This record gives sequence, C-alpha cells and structure tokens, in this order.
Amino acid sequence: MGRVLRFCAWKAKWWRTQQSRRTLDDPNLSDGLKAFAEQQAAQELDIADNWRAKWTAARARAQPIIEGLVDGYQEVEHVGPSETIELYIEDDEYEPNGGY
Repeated sequence: MGRVLRFCAWKAKWWRTQQSRRTLDDPNLSDGLKAFAEQQAAQELDIADNWRAKWTAARARAQPIIEGLVDGYQEVEHVGPSETIELYIEDDEYEPNGGY
C-alpha cells in the first residue's frame, strides 16, 4: 500500500518537472503542455487519495498486528486462533475529470 502511495507522489512530482522541459516559440502550445502536465500530476494525487481512502479500514485493522511484529518478534508469541478479516469496498469507476 505504501509503495503505491509513494509511487503516485513520485509520479505527480515527475509530471510537474516536465512542465519546464520544453520551451516553444508558440506560447499557446507551451501553456497547453504545462496545463497537461499539471492535470496529470493532479490526477496522480487524486488516485493516491482514492487508494488511501479505500485502504483506511484495512490499515486500521492491521496496525495492532504491525505494532506487535516490531523488535523481538518470535512466532510463538503470536500463536492462537486466527481471525479472518473480510473487506467489501465498492469501487466506482474512474472518471476522466479527476473524480471518482
């Protein structure tokens, strides 16, 4: 989960660096390319926000487990009945205008 969020942040930053890569004689085309790069960056951040919202419940349920596995982890400390966690997340289709 964390890697996906970090990738989206990296990709948004990458798109923003693309804005100044080309200088053109036509200011309209130059402005259009900058606007496109900004739109792509915003879209990456929207995707990250969408994933973050969907994963909130799973992250909250996993946090005690993660905290229990820090330093000094031994398998025998965690022996016992296991619990199944089922998550049902409705996934609306992505809309091109940046909404979900």
